[in-house]
Amino acid sequence: MQFAEARADIYPYLLVNIGSGVSMIKVSGPRQFERVGGTSLGSGTFWGILSLLTGARTFDEMLRMAEQGDNSGVDMLVGDIYGTDYGKTGLKSTTIASTFGKVFKMKRVAERNAEDGEGLSNGDHAKEEDSIRRFKIEDMARSLLYAISNNIGQIAYLQSEKHRLQHIYFGGSFIRSEERRVGKEC
Repeated sequence: MQFAEARADIYPYLLVNIGSGVSMIKVSGPRQFERVGGTSLGSGTFWGILSLLTGARTFDEMLRMAEQGDNSGVDMLVGDIYGTDYGKTGLKSTTIASTFGKVFKMKRVAERNAEDGEGLSNGDHAKEEDSIRRFKIEDMARSLLYAISNNIGQIAYLQSEKHRLQHIYFGGSFIRSEERRVGKEC
């Protein structure tokens, strides 16, 4: 790998360092920087929740799961609500309306069926277990990866707007591909 000399016009920029948590640093010059924000939802959150949900042990194993998943299996999308794109606001049918929203919806349906005497009566948990099994761990991994990444991206964007920064660079242990390991400009 070869590093180029930093351009003189690179400053100022926002550096988003994604580790266990996330720090957002405004870099004004070679030795001028200050932390301007961050979030506790970073790779530690991704790793912690997925280890509870899936039993996966390594971060790379979790990323492979997410790669194989389809978040539309667990996330409620705009198309699930409106049946199509939502033209009034310019939202595509594939836009995430609610992370893990289908899980919540299935739980409510199961509870309603139980209240109506259909399903969970007399210790029969077969319907509930079937609905839970329908959510694949790969889909949950993809959904969680999107949720955390979208949260980080949104906060970074808002910080860049607040501090009038035109460039955002992402780096840290959460960024795994070689092309982005050093940081990538948005």
